[in-house]
Amino acid sequence: MTAAGSRDTARTARRFADPDRVTGALAELGLWDTAGKSPADPAAAEVIEHLAHAADPDRAVTGLFRIVTVANNRDTDGDPDPAGLLRRLRDSPMFRSRLVGVLGASAALGDHLAFHPGDWRLLDEEAVLPDHAEVLLTAVGADPADP
Repeated sequence: MTAAGSRDTARTARRFADPDRVTGALAELGLWDTAGKSPADPAAAEVIEHLAHAADPDRAVTGLFRIVTVANNRDTDGDPDPAGLLRRLRDSPMFRSRLVGVLGASAALGDHLAFHPGDWRLLDEEAVLPDHAEVLLTAVGADPADP
């Protein structure tokens, strides 16, 4: 690792209340290389940087760890798909921003995702989300097509 890379890693680590616990959790998720004491790869570095800048970085890491751990321990037909979640987290800046934003801001939403680990897909930009204006207009008996 270069001196600049080492400084960046140290600066990121300072954003966490318990860097040792966080790096242990990130290592179990495949995002941290404990031998090299650095992110596992450039995509992991992006994920860690987003986690470090969450409203509550430790809560974001804890939430992500819980979601993946619970999903890995469930006997399902691939519904939670923790490998898919980690892949999207690495590959999609929009999804990464949404998930980390949710996990860093709300313990309750992190708990929801831990109990319903397949719901992470609702935060993915590939998810088809409802048109809220149409839903609200329909709820009050208005015709959404009426200008």
